[in-house]
Amino acid sequence: MTRESVPGASFGDPKAPSSLFTLYNASVNVSYRLDIFGASRRQLEQLRAQTDFQRWELEAANLTLTGNVVTTALMSRR
Repeated sequence: MTRESVPGASFGDPKAPSSLFTLYNASVNVSYRLDIFGASRRQLEQLRAQTDFQRWELEAANLTLTGNVVTTALMSRR
């Protein structure tokens, strides 16, 4: 925001008083990254695959633990 003053002569009338106004400047900066060969898409696919792998690993660990608890419980009843 800046305050500007323009003399009346710039409007064609030398006797006109100067005009005082406030100048507002708004700007937006936008940038795009071109993914011509699909590197970003492949990286995103890789991250999703790692997430899926970790989720299945956790589920396998839970199933193994559950199986071991059941086996131990059955063995201790004998």
